[in-house]
Amino acid sequence: MDFRFIYAAKANVPEYMVKGRTTYRLVTDTLGSVRQVVDSQTSQVVQELE
Repeated sequence: MDFRFIYAAKANVPEYMVKGRTTYRLVTDTLGSVRQVVDSQTSQVVQELE
């Protein structure tokens, strides 16, 4: 399975990840580490990282 990462506000931190037909929002902390992966259509948190 291929993933695509979409960068917007920050060149070194992706804001979205696309897997197949599903787009996920990557919620990051102030350092740019991913803390949550959220399904963009349902707003359901798919994964939380500590």
